Amino acid sequence: MQIIFLLMLICTPIAYLLFWSTEGNLVFVQLNWNMSNIPAAMWDKMVQGQIPLDTRVVAFIISLIPIITFMFLYYYLTRLFGAYGRGEIFTQKTVRYIRNCGITLLLWQLLYPLYQILLTFTLSINNLPGQRFIAVSLSTAQARDLVTAMVIILVSWIMQRGVNLEEEARLTV
Repeated sequence: MQIIFLLMLICTPIAYLLFWSTEGNLVFVQLNWNMSNIPAAMWDKMVQGQIPLDTRVVAFIISLIPIITFMFLYYYLTRLFGAYGRGEIFTQKTVRYIRNCGITLLLWQLLYPLYQILLTFTLSINNLPGQRFIAVSLSTAQARDLVTAMVIILVSWIMQRGVNLEEEARLTV
């Protein structure tokens, strides 16, 4: 798992860079993999090459919001599974990694609407006046991820209590 998350940490910025620099024309179009959650009308423009380079550069800069968020998540997961691989299960360090994963997921759910607004406006800025738009969509996926983030934070709190009890038992004579 550590290697998988390390690869994801490395590949995430590369995938986003390839996505925006090739107008999604690599594997993304063949798999219909809309990795930046572009609205359908803008996706069609994207794959037809109708979004100018300067707009795609700004869109990539806006995509730094999810890129950085996911990279933090993958970093903490890499560290967590590295610690597990060394046999460090109930330690302050692993609790901190788990809590940071939950906080990162929670932060992503708070930043996601802002990301959608900025991205849709940027991609529609070259449209004629009256055809520019911003879009925000909230789905059950966001609600699920929000609940997951809160559960992860709760698990880290429970594990912290377990670490404290283990330390207390170890120090008891």
